[in-house]
Amino acid sequence: MPGNWKQRQTIEADTVVIAMGTKPEDGLYRELEGKVSELYLIGDGKRSGKAFEAVHEGAAVARQI
Repeated sequence: MPGNWKQRQTIEADTVVIAMGTKPEDGLYRELEGKVSELYLIGDGKRSGKAFEAVHEGAAVARQI
């Protein structure tokens, strides 16, 4: 998303992937919970950690869906 990433926008999407910093951030997950048919919280959304672990966890979820 070009420009100011904090600016609120509404877009139509099949898949959303968010990668932000090293602190756990689950705000978007909580906002979307119950509003979409499939939603997964992975990587730094659950806990801060290493990028390798987040990528591994994302790949595992991707194989499930």
